[in-house]
Amino acid sequence: MIFLQAIKNTTRFMKKMLLIIVPLLLIAVLFLLPREKSITQTANITCPMDAVTRLMVNTNQWNKWWPGKKINDSSFDYHNQPFAIETILLNGFKANNITQNLSSHLDVQFISQSITETQIIATTTFIFSANPFVKLQQYLSISNYKAEYAAFLQQLEAFFGNTQKVYGHKIEMQKVKFSSLISVKKGFDHYPTTTEVYALINELKAYIATQNGKEQDQPILNVYPLSQTEYEAMVAIATDKDLPSTNRYFLKNMMLGNIVVAPVTGGQNAINNCQREIENYVRDYKKESPAIPFQQLITNRVVETDTSKWMTTINFPVFR
Repeated sequence: MIFLQAIKNTTRFMKKMLLIIVPLLLIAVLFLLPREKSITQTANITCPMDAVTRLMVNTNQWNKWWPGKKINDSSFDYHNQPFAIETILLNGFKANNITQNLSSHLDVQFISQSITETQIIATTTFIFSANPFVKLQQYLSISNYKAEYAAFLQQLEAFFGNTQKVYGHKIEMQKVKFSSLISVKKGFDHYPTTTEVYALINELKAYIATQNGKEQDQPILNVYPLSQTEYEAMVAIATDKDLPSTNRYFLKNMMLGNIVVAPVTGGQNAINNCQREIENYVRDYKKESPAIPFQQLITNRVVETDTSKWMTTINFPVFR
């Protein structure tokens, strides 16, 4: 009986000790949990690094690709979480996310993988509370935040993998359709007006008719600045055969190779913007060109005087 009583007393003692030791061990483990935890996620995007850099280093461009709302020049919102931009680098940016539940630091870097591909590396560092019980809650909530940052990265991948979103225009690689073109040039002490451009076009049309030629496509135009006040306009029309050059008119033969084409609707500002973006595209993809870019006038601008309705394509011949 005495032996059995001793066992019962020992058991009760052990239970009491466990009730004391287990909580103490749990508290000790909570204290030993690190104050920070980093998670790194990556995505490969089909976009040249130069294009990613151009849109990321300038916060004025962030509204194009940031998958949330702009609060001000240095703060952006994502899923109702404010991100304060700390540093913008040539290959990424650093931002802080301070919320009531959990603070974190976001470090985004991008690395060129090839001419056409960039890898985005997003490292999120979570900063936990000194309170062990709050820290445990925060640790348990990490999976939710990890999923949100993964979605953030997927949205970046979706944007930068879309050429039209990156450059603002639908850019396509096509083939040059016609080799024979007849052209004419004229210098101006001002940017040539629509009337002056179409005077050159009509002059070309008349010359093509005298040579029994046939027009094959819409006229093309390039206006080249010679100085701050001087411009040279060149217009050309594709024909069904080579027409003879003269002192006034010049035969041009284009290689029936590749040409980068982007349509644009609008006046001169829209056209200039499209041309800048197609030039960015050619530089970003490291394409070499045998000729200068030019406009193709789809809309007759004399007939349609509303510039917002002008349809134009920007064309840039390239070797590959």
